[in-house]
Amino acid sequence: MKDIALRRYLLTMSSAAALLAGCGELQPMIGAPGAMPQSRAIAMHVERGGSWMLPEASGENLLYVTNLTGVSVYSYPQGNLMGFLDDPAYPGSDCSDAQGDVYIADGSSVFEYAHGGSKPLRILSDPAGAASCAIDPTTGDLATAGGIGSSYGGVEIYTNARGSPTHYSDPEFRFYDFCAYDNKGNLFVDGTSVHHHRFILAKLPKRSDALQMMKLDQYIRWPGSVQWDDLHLAVGAFSTPIIYRFKIAGTDATEIGKTQLGAPARHIYAFVTQEKTLVAVGEWSHHRSPYTALFFKYPDGGSPTRSITKDLDSPRGAAVSLAPSR
Repeated sequence: MKDIALRRYLLTMSSAAALLAGCGELQPMIGAPGAMPQSRAIAMHVERGGSWMLPEASGENLLYVTNLTGVSVYSYPQGNLMGFLDDPAYPGSDCSDAQGDVYIADGSSVFEYAHGGSKPLRILSDPAGAASCAIDPTTGDLATAGGIGSSYGGVEIYTNARGSPTHYSDPEFRFYDFCAYDNKGNLFVDGTSVHHHRFILAKLPKRSDALQMMKLDQYIRWPGSVQWDDLHLAVGAFSTPIIYRFKIAGTDATEIGKTQLGAPARHIYAFVTQEKTLVAVGEWSHHRSPYTALFFKYPDGGSPTRSITKDLDSPRGAAVSLAPSR
């Protein structure tokens, strides 16, 4: 398990990795509605190469899944392939803002795309080595987390998602992994500790200039995604298909429930919640389709309702971008 986690960190840190060939198509689970044929999207992909996006993508809700080889874009929740972005060389995790813009952490840079766009609006420099990102719903500020150690890695905050960032770090961290804002503008970041390589979670309170270590009453072995689900902080456990939900009070995180993800879920690299749906990406037990995006009812969990395998290659992050109001 340590080797798997280390591999994940190395991928997130943009280290060299072998390219794996992706295959498969959208496969609704038993009892789920069928997917529309994707022959048009596949044909356009082959014809154009590089970054591309179907014209109708800008008017639909979209799911962006970052991969080892680029970013696959699907209609949400239908799961039809709508586009592919190959500008980020080593994409980590991703996030979206209230306008539908999507941000992709890419080590030394953060790429910003308009909803349904195929070319980046801007590219921000990230000195800490961005592995994940989050948008403050109260201000529009962009946060990234990534890197190793307190001297080089940490949290970067970009005011209004522009310009040069402000750096935050804590000596307790060895690796910085995922980050998420709550609805009040407090930032949470997880990772592993310098001592014993244990899971740790920290909080950067709104208007604070220092990370605060959180106290959890639930053991988590390896860090996974963190998401604010409108009520609680949801924390993934990479080594098990479980999403823990915590009530936050100051620096205390008290478990109030957990979402068990049923087979074929195994190692969860990342997840995103959107109202009553959770989309998890990772490595699954299905030997023919090891890399999959699975849809679950949230917070119920249980068996997945839908799966996507088309154009996925070692997925690392997922973000839902809602179509801007017209």
